[in-house]
Amino acid sequence: AVSCCCTQPGAHLRNEAASIKDEMKVYSAGPSLGALPQGRTFRVMLNRAQGGKLGLDVDYVASGTFLPIVALTGGLAEQWNLAHPEIRMRTGDYILEVNNTRGDAQKMLEVCKSELILNLLIMRPDDDDPHCIANFE
Repeated sequence: AVSCCCTQPGAHLRNEAASIKDEMKVYSAGPSLGALPQGRTFRVMLNRAQGGKLGLDVDYVASGTFLPIVALTGGLAEQWNLAHPEIRMRTGDYILEVNNTRGDAQKMLEVCKSELILNLLIMRPDDDDPHCIANFE
C-alpha cells in the first residue's frame, strides 16, 4: 500500500515513483504512450537479496499496463545480460509482468520496490532484430 499525506490528485503516484528512484529510474511519459506492439516474450529473474540496484530505467504512465525500458544502467540488469547474452534485456523492450502482477504499471513498480526476487516477463517488439531472442513463453 502507498501512504500519502498529499491531497493533490495523482500526488501518491509521484511520491511512489520518487521513492523507488534508487532502484529503478522512472520517466513520466504522459498520455502519449500508445498501445503495446506485438512481440516475443522471455523471462528474466533478478535477485536483489545481495544488494545492488536494478539498473533499469522505465517509462511510466499512471494508467499504463506495461513498463517500457528506456535505458539499462548497470546493476542487476547488466549482470543478467552478461550471464544470459541469448536473452538479454535492451532499450525498447517492455516489462509486461513482475512476479505475476500484470496489467497495472503502478502495481508492477510497487512489486519492484518491495520484493527481493523479481521474475519479469519481458517482451521485445517484432520490428526489432528477430535473431536476438527466442520465445520462451
